[in-house]
Amino acid sequence: MGLNKRKKRVLLSLSFALFILLPLIVYISFPNTTKLIISLVTHTLPDSSHLSRIRNDLLNQDKFTAMLKTHEKEALDRYKRTGRTSFVKKYIHKTPTSMFDIHSFHDYWEVWIRTDILESRPLTSFLIRLGMIRDKNAETFFSNQCQSIICKKSLTSAVIVYNKMFDWGIFRPIRLNITESDETSGVSRHRLTLQEWNDSVAGMHRKGQGTAFSQ
Repeated sequence: MGLNKRKKRVLLSLSFALFILLPLIVYISFPNTTKLIISLVTHTLPDSSHLSRIRNDLLNQDKFTAMLKTHEKEALDRYKRTGRTSFVKKYIHKTPTSMFDIHSFHDYWEVWIRTDILESRPLTSFLIRLGMIRDKNAETFFSNQCQSIICKKSLTSAVIVYNKMFDWGIFRPIRLNITESDETSGVSRHRLTLQEWNDSVAGMHRKGQGTAFSQ
């Protein structure tokens, strides 16, 4: 009888330790994603450090910076041929999701790039509009990248629950509007429209404010 009581105490102690340690382990393993999930649960907006981290990650990707430089070159070529000073185009960029602590996976992001030519010099801005929102396609998109059945089923189930949280009102959408600078980036409930972004960028470039990625 005494042995059974000791076993129960040991099991209770282990269960309590696991209850305390598991969230800590998850936080240590996935700190950036955990912070965003906490924002979803608490209905608060995450701080802008997430935008800086994602931007820095992108600007360290050779394919992303090459895309910006190619766009600038095309804008300059068009300016020389036609005299047009503005060039806006949408691109699709394949990016690893390591900035969210999720390795060995990738996503495709829509990237808008605008270059204005001011005194023969290119000034370029980009816009990426990410959303922590209900996404039915994500239930299969990410799980199809898994290398094992366990990963596939676990990830599918996790994304289904994630989507249900929005249906039940537990999560509220969060929008990450990411640009080349802190001044024009932002976190909100509002998805920045292309018109809002274009108007803001055009005014900024007219003042000579902007970035030249190819010079």
